[in-house]
Formats: sequence, C-alpha cells, structure tokens
Amino acid sequence: MRLSKSKGKFSYDMINESDNGTIIWYPTGGPTKKGLQRFSRFAALVRCIDIPEKEHIDPTVLFHLSLANPQGEPLLPMVEELWCRTSPFLDMIVMFLAGRSLRALTILAPGGWLLNYAAESDTRNAGAVRRLLGALPSKTPELRSLYVCDTSEVDLLDNDMSWVGGLRELRSLRLDCGWDGPFLVHLMPALATLDHLCDLALLLDDRLVAFETPRGFPQLRNLRLDGQSHDDFDGMDALGQIMSPIHLDRLEIVSAFVNTFTENHSLLDAFAGVCAHTLTSIHLSLSARMPRDPEFFPAPPNPFPAFYLLRPLLQLQALQVIDIRYQGQMSLTDIDVRKLEEVWPSLRSLSLSWRVPNTAGSAPSFHCIVDFILSHPDLSVVHIPAVDIEGRSTRCGDVKAVPSGLAAGDDLDQRIPDPKKVAEVLRVMFPNISVDEFAAEVGSGKWGVVLSTLRDSNPTRFWPDELVDWLGPFMSTLAKLEHLRDLALPLEDWVMDELPIPQGFAQLRSLRFEGNEHSDLTCLYHLGKILPRLPRLERLEIASTYVNSFTEDNSYLDGIVSKCVDTLTTVKMDIRPGGIDLDLPSPVPAFNLLRTFIPLHHLQFCYISYSENMSFTDVDLRKFQGAWPLLQTFALSWKRPYLPHTAPSFHGIVEFLRERPQLAVLKLPVVDINGNCVRCKDIKALPPSFVVEDGCIPDPIACARVLRTLLPQIRIKRNVVKSACGEWATVLSRLRDTNKYV
Repeated sequence: MRLSKSKGKFSYDMINESDNGTIIWYPTGGPTKKGLQRFSRFAALVRCIDIPEKEHIDPTVLFHLSLANPQGEPLLPMVEELWCRTSPFLDMIVMFLAGRSLRALTILAPGGWLLNYAAESDTRNAGAVRRLLGALPSKTPELRSLYVCDTSEVDLLDNDMSWVGGLRELRSLRLDCGWDGPFLVHLMPALATLDHLCDLALLLDDRLVAFETPRGFPQLRNLRLDGQSHDDFDGMDALGQIMSPIHLDRLEIVSAFVNTFTENHSLLDAFAGVCAHTLTSIHLSLSARMPRDPEFFPAPPNPFPAFYLLRPLLQLQALQVIDIRYQGQMSLTDIDVRKLEEVWPSLRSLSLSWRVPNTAGSAPSFHCIVDFILSHPDLSVVHIPAVDIEGRSTRCGDVKAVPSGLAAGDDLDQRIPDPKKVAEVLRVMFPNISVDEFAAEVGSGKWGVVLSTLRDSNPTRFWPDELVDWLGPFMSTLAKLEHLRDLALPLEDWVMDELPIPQGFAQLRSLRFEGNEHSDLTCLYHLGKILPRLPRLERLEIASTYVNSFTEDNSYLDGIVSKCVDTLTTVKMDIRPGGIDLDLPSPVPAFNLLRTFIPLHHLQFCYISYSENMSFTDVDLRKFQGAWPLLQTFALSWKRPYLPHTAPSFHGIVEFLRERPQLAVLKLPVVDINGNCVRCKDIKALPPSFVVEDGCIPDPIACARVLRTLLPQIRIKRNVVKSACGEWATVLSRLRDTNKYV
C-alpha cells in the first residue's frame, strides 16, 4: 500500500486497483464514507508494508484515516512486517499504521539500503525513534524482529533501554546506530531477560565492564559484533562474563582491530571459552589500527601472524566453519599449521583471506597443507591466498603442478580417508593445477587415486599463451580513465597481451561482457592475468556465452573474480550450450557455474540462467557451506527436461536458508519431491514429509517470505497449521496468511 498526497487530493493505491487511486476526501471537506469503507476493506488485507524514502506522509492524513477505526485500532490491523526510514514523525506514522499484529520492524536511515552517507541526520529523527522504541512494548507486544540502522553521527539511542525488556517475544535484534554513552552497560541486563532471543547484532563497546546479571540468553545462537573500524576487542572479556553460560552457534565480528592479539594472549580468549562446546561457525573481518604514538603504542607486526587470530579458536571443539578476512598482510607458516592439525574434528570449511606479502616463509608449504587436509576428514573447502613453493609465496591460483617430494607410501595411504574427496578439496584450492599422465600412472595406492582424479579435471587449454592481440594495449588505455564507472566489452576470440597493467580502473563499479553465437570465456583467462586489482567493482555481468567455458574445477572467470573478491556484490550470467566439445556431463551441474563465486564474501545478488537442462542437488548446496553470508537474492533458471534427482530437496533448501539470514528471494525452476523434479510454480501444497525442526529455522517470518518467493502458488490449509508446532507452525501460519495475496 502507498499513501500519497498529490494534485490537491489524498489517495491510496492498491494492487489491482485503477492507476487513478480512490478519492478518500478533498481538502475542503471531510473523509467520504465510501472512501473510508473501501480503505478499511483493503487495509485488512495488508501484511507487509515498505514506506519508500521519498514518501512524505502527512500525519494529518493518518489522523483522518483513523476515523475509519473508532475503536482505536491501527489503520493496518493485520500488518506483520514494516520497513520505514527515520523521520521527525516516525513514531506517529508507525503507531497509526501498526499494532499488536506487527512481528517485524526495520528502521533504516534515509539515503541508502544499509548505510547512511548523509553528512548529518536531523536530531529530530533521533527523538522520534526513541519515542517509537519506548512505545513498542505496549503497542506491539508480539514483535519478533527489530532492526535499527543509522550510521550517521547523531546518537539515535540513549541510555534508557528499559523498553527492550518489555519485548518479551523478541527473537532477533540488530542495532547498528549511534549511542549516547556506554550503552552495553544499560542494554545487557534488559537483553538477559528475553527468553526467546536467538539472533543479536550489536556494536562493540570497549567501555564495557563486567557486572552481575541474571542468568539469561538461553536461546541465543547467533551473535554479530561490529567495531565500526574504531574499536578493538577490549569489551569481549566483560561480555563473556556477562553472557555466560550461552549456547552460541555462530559468532561474527566485523570491522574491528587486531592490535590486542599476541602469540599467547588475546581479548577473545575468555569469550571463546564461554561457548567452546557449542560454537560451530566463526567469521572475523579485521584490520590493524595504526597508532598515533608508535613509541608508546607500537603497531602490530607486519605481516601479522595468522596464528595470533587462530590460537583463541583452538578451544572450540565443535567448530565447523572458519572464515577470517584481514585487510593487511599476514603470515601463516608450516609451524603454525602443524599446531592446527586434528584440533577441529568436525571442521568442514576453512577460509583465510589476506594480502599476500613478498616475505619468504610467510605461507605454508603445499605438503603441509595436504597434511592439514588429511587430519580433518570432514573438510570440503580450504581457501588460503598463497602457499610456499621452493621458498617463494605463490598464489594458489598460480600453482600449476603438484610439487615434487610428496611420495606415496603406507603412512600416507593410511591417512587418506577418501582420496576423491581429498582431490576435490585440492582442486578447489588450486584451480589451475595440472597432473600429467606420467605422474598419475606412477602414483600408487590412495595417493595415486588423488593424482588421477586431479588429472581427470585438469584445466583445458584452447590455444597457446604466446598468441597476442591488440586489446592488451587498449585495456591499458582504458585503465588510465580516472572516472570510468561502467565498462561493457564484447566477448571475442582474442587473447590478451601478457604484459600486466600495474594500476587503473580505480572507480570502476560495473563490468559487463557480451557474447554472440560463437563466443566463450577463454579470452577472460588472460584478461584476469593482466588486470590490476579492481578496488570498487560491485557488479559483474556475462551475457550470452558458452557453458563449455565452465568445468567442475576450472573457470576462466577465476582470475577476474580474484581481482574484486572483497567488493563484488552482484553477479549475473546468461549461459547457453555450444563451443568446443568438451564432453561435458548432461545435465550440466550448476556447481560448475557457481564454483568460482564461492570466495565472494560480500555477494548479495546472484542471477544465473541456462538455456538447457542443469542439475542442482543437495550435494551442490552443501558445497557452499559458509559462503555468501550476506546473500539477499539467489535465482537460478534452466530449461526442460527436468530429470529425476537433479534438483534440491526441501530440506536441502531450508539448510541453505539457515546460513543466510538476509536471503529474501530464492528462485529455482524445480525442487525434488521423492526423487522427482516438480516445477515450483505447480506446487499447490506441501507434502506431509515437509517438516522442519525448530533449530533449523532462525527466523520463521524470513523463512516464510523466502519460501513464498520459491513456491508462489502454494496454499496452506488451516488444519496443516494446527497440526504443526514450534517455529515450523509460525512458518506455515505466515504462508497461510499470504495465500490470497500472491
């Protein structure tokens, strides 16, 4: 619904209504009876409302509309989810619109989706936000999710946090906004009283000191802390004492400093100990604080030892996913890696990202990495930026062959649980590695199987490297354009000049390659080699290219993606069959197209379409464990025939959603039901086997919203909701509420 004031009349626009809207009243008179009746009828249907940033709502309009509800009911009596921007009248607007039915409230700063780039917010906005939050316990007692985001310099919240304790049904709370004073001291006692809180996102506060608090946080599973690039871990010790004991499953700390980490101590030690037996996933995005007075506060070592960050995690026995990103240079030696062997028996994904230094001995050897993989049998993904080859730090993407000296033997065979799985991990880590026929034949035992599996997935070369073409100098010229933001190039059968471009494309935001009836991505392999780092690239689009450019272990996009791994948020590809016959499997695995994007930490939107049939199974979904935590839209499309066992199951999809709390749109052509592919748009009811346990649904409302985008025609009957329980019942109830409005 949209309320607007224009052309001398007040109107509201509804779906399926005329573009002219319905006149409720003229400025010279009162509301018409017919207009109020029509408004009330349609208002009862609204479940979700997003008030656009530039929508200026006059509170007088809302007051007159409230006459349609003389009992004091809100204008939208059934609304469950509300998105709005801060404004001087925010409290009045929200309280007029929503009431006891509200389950999710998101308050964003004007000027952006997540960030406010305005120089200064109106302090009146802060007053309106405070009044609104103070009224929530009495007006919206069933609120489950609250998100407040405003990164301006204005202190949006004050020390009066008593309203938090009144939101007894709150499941998810995220506060990314300015505070007046040491806020956690006032906030934590209120949070400890919330019995259902499972997701919490706060700012780090180095002024926090430990204090006695009632035993709380029984359901807290996900915790996100943001240092906003001006805090380190000084408050973590106190936070651990306040929150103990907790059963945390996922911990994320972003935009914080590493200065307090040393070889034998860190301020993360105590907090990690509090959740040592339950934490399965940890994500750190860190940088180094450059001190103003190096004489008294020395800068951290450069390169920074990665083991300083990994040492506190040694006590986390249940750890499955480790994702650490550091903006500077780091070192990880063989000695460090040996200390990590057999520490995490359930580890499935290890991803470490940093700027590779030129210092000798700053990366682990290939042999040491193999030993680490063998000591963790469940490991399926390993990402580190470089390994040591003959005393030099070599980027993993540049490793072309298995180093000599790793010979097969009884000891090695005994330590290889599954040779094909080991080969898959090595292929993901070293996408361009090649094994020749002789090496594969000489290898024996399980290591021989590893080598032969790697050989079978060797990268394919279409032509020799020595060919050159005119576009190399042309790209060097483009790189010098200081203000170039959008670049579109054709996909042709040219090969790039091997001379690297040292710098350029400083402002490039969008890069598009457009193909034709005879183009593939082979040219991009060389482009990826010569391009400099693309520090601001946000969108990459590939239009109309051959699927043959992608295999399970190699993609000619790998080089380009590596240049923007920390900035790329949107990927869009349109793929078709054709090109040189590589004897690719049929149907083509969707993982072939998606593998190269796994390292994209900030990916939010992913659109992939293929003009023939593909396969995308639960096994494929599990390969993305720990990837894309910020994903908001994930859309895959392919054509018939839809073969049995080539689509993900319902349970596989729910597990995929669980790791991506911000996912709002999921689109697939088919899902697997009892081994058969069924088109999503044809599914009218959930099979009886579609039941999900409570622990798998962090946010029922968000889960229902995503399932509605996946299964648009589904209808949930009342008896199905009554027979369910827990969070799954909430999901079904939410789906049932949207039966008639999709």
